[in-house]
Amino acid sequence: MKKKKDFKNYHRRYQAINRDKLKEYDKDYCKENKESIKLRKAKYYKKKKEEYHKRYLERKEQKRIKEMMDNYYRNNLTTVDIWGERKRENQKRYRKNRRIKIFNKFNGRCAYCGQKIKIENFEIDHKIPKIAGEKEIHEYKNLVPACKTCNSIKNNLTIEEFRSDFFKGKNKKFYFENT
Repeated sequence: MKKKKDFKNYHRRYQAINRDKLKEYDKDYCKENKESIKLRKAKYYKKKKEEYHKRYLERKEQKRIKEMMDNYYRNNLTTVDIWGERKRENQKRYRKNRRIKIFNKFNGRCAYCGQKIKIENFEIDHKIPKIAGEKEIHEYKNLVPACKTCNSIKNNLTIEEFRSDFFKGKNKKFYFENT
């Protein structure tokens, strides 16, 4: 064990001291043995060709899928959070132009608390919950922008149930009722 360490240390010192000399030797060796090096590389590549090609195709496919997903989320849908994951499994996806209309409905404010929200991370909420099963659930007039907090608290509650929970029994109005 000690001999190995001594040899490694000696080898490192020798390489550090004779770096230029070793580079010259490598250049000379490559010039003299150009053909044999070329044959060795070709033989090795031929042996590993299928493996290289397989890896190349895998990387190409992964890159193509990533680009396709990025384009899809960039151009069509905006129910994607910052890290590129869907916000919720059950959230209906809306096209970008429809999300912008809903966002502008209350000038970039949450329909319930009135807090300013960013267009990248607001959520679309249904005033009449989806559980109600009415035909007009996904119509524009039923959709409002909401911050994550209000939307998660409201969940499947009706406006009256949410009002009693949100304002704790006080008779106050939501932001969308005041505008």
